[in-house]
Amino acid sequence: MANGQTISSIVAWGYNDYGQTNVPVPNSGFVAVAGGGYHSLAVHSDGDADGDGIPDSLDLCLNTIPGSPVDADGCPPMIPFDFLRDGDVDARDLMVFDFCSTGPATFGPPAGCAQATFDILDRDQDGDVDQDDFGVFQRCYSGENHPADPACAG
Repeated sequence: MANGQTISSIVAWGYNDYGQTNVPVPNSGFVAVAGGGYHSLAVHSDGDADGDGIPDSLDLCLNTIPGSPVDADGCPPMIPFDFLRDGDVDARDLMVFDFCSTGPATFGPPAGCAQATFDILDRDQDGDVDQDDFGVFQRCYSGENHPADPACAG
């Protein structure tokens, strides 16, 4: 590909553990392609900043991490504790947990923590965000740019 030509279509092969061989639809209008062990990406002529195969003009989740499966809106599956909705549970999500944690038998969200966020963090629904909830967070923690398991809290 040279001088801004577009690729008529793309093909993919190899392991597909993280959806890296899923060809975007529609399969046309690409201006660049790349791939690696845990990701593949194709840049559409209207742009795809996060490389998830959904053009930015249609993408509702513009910061999806490489290799995360996405739906037709460009969003990863709902993952417990993924507050950025980027497909991983990492240190930035831990900051949310830390900010809203209360300790055992300290009920309700601390100042500045939204009730909705607190309710999500209170996985055992006992009115506090404590070490029991943190144990679930640890199971979901995937690290930066590593797709998290949507079933991690189960």
